[in-house]
Amino acid sequence: MKYIFLIIIFSVVPLFATEKLQISTVDLDHHFKINKELRKEFIRILNRYPYLEDRKTITVDIMKDKLFSTNDLNIENGIEVASNLNTKVAILFNAEKILLSNNMPTNNNIVMSNRNDNIITTNNMSSSTNTDYSALLSSINSSLIIKTNNFSSNKDIKEKKEEVSDNQTSTNESATNIISNLIESSLESSTTNNISIYDYNYNFSIINVDTKEVLKEYTNVASNNVINEFQNISRFLDYYYAAETLDSIESYDNDIRLDFIIERISLENKTNALYSDGSILQGESFNLKFRSNKSGYLYILALQNNGNIIIMFPNDFNNYLYNNNVEKDEFIEEYTTYVIPPDNAIFKIVVSSFFEDTTDKFYAIYTKDKIDFGVAKFCNGDGFRLCDKSVVSDFATKLLLRLKLVAPSDYQVSKISLKALKATVENQKRLEISNNSKILFINL
Repeated sequence: MKYIFLIIIFSVVPLFATEKLQISTVDLDHHFKINKELRKEFIRILNRYPYLEDRKTITVDIMKDKLFSTNDLNIENGIEVASNLNTKVAILFNAEKILLSNNMPTNNNIVMSNRNDNIITTNNMSSSTNTDYSALLSSINSSLIIKTNNFSSNKDIKEKKEEVSDNQTSTNESATNIISNLIESSLESSTTNNISIYDYNYNFSIINVDTKEVLKEYTNVASNNVINEFQNISRFLDYYYAAETLDSIESYDNDIRLDFIIERISLENKTNALYSDGSILQGESFNLKFRSNKSGYLYILALQNNGNIIIMFPNDFNNYLYNNNVEKDEFIEEYTTYVIPPDNAIFKIVVSSFFEDTTDKFYAIYTKDKIDFGVAKFCNGDGFRLCDKSVVSDFATKLLLRLKLVAPSDYQVSKISLKALKATVENQKRLEISNNSKILFINL
């Protein structure tokens, strides 16, 4: 989901790399083995991302009958294969051959002459399957002349005109052979001139191997767009790696009590609190509220579905409004409630209408001591800082590695997933807020 931040401009930055997301590719129809150059290009694009590693590609085409007793493999078959590859994510791939329209040369149409000497002219022989060759053959009598104006093939037709004597009996069989030879010549000409008769559409399904969940699908990808889709797939996998890395941060049972909620504000200005997972309609707004029972340092990260991370806290607005125009860092006071946007702010956070059925993840990370997670180095912007999608994997990895050096008793984490739904009547009824709910911090 996208947010509309009034009076805010974002910018960007880079970093370095470590662990990798192990990926396998399951080729359902042997196409990658046939088209090795396409396979190489896919691997080349994946390798541009430091946290993505294609461990293996397996093609199951030859063994289809033995493995599944069918030649038509589906996603379930692909998942069955992928589950044995010891990788986190699998990309199921297949290619569909499609017949191109107007694939034969346009200068080869078979035309029947109405002259009494029955001339077949091959000025423009067509590959159209609608040609009625039976009617054509039945109309040819014993007096048959073939004229080949502008007809070309691998084998030059030596004679441009062949006359059959009036006394010779021409059979349907001989006429069929003549027409067949003409068609074969036309096909040979097409091959010689590198005219493709078929093209391919590609389908990709990205699967979480452990849960068997389909993470994302790319269907009916045209061959002239497949390289661009490879890049989209790689970007999505990089985002997925960052999300998995942040989700892996554990919350320990210690004496730190961190309350973190999202306050949804409906179009009717009614509110309700979301403590872990929840939904919001496009066009609605929300606030973030948090407090801790201990003074310390807090970061709130919003991982957007487009791959960017927004640093929700600390931010310039809360710093200046809460601290008498004195800029402060991520330090928070014990038992103090903080709100984003702060009271009397000149902006609000609105769910954009550009996306539907998308989920953003919010991570509130408290530490007793100040820790450098690389926010200042890798995230830029006025108001709210932005970590561009090109560095979120680096940022998430560094954050996780730094927290591993912190004692479990000295930090706490709270996570909320927020799904944006299209503002339909059905969704409005489903998420209808009957009364304004009171925001309560239940831990303190």
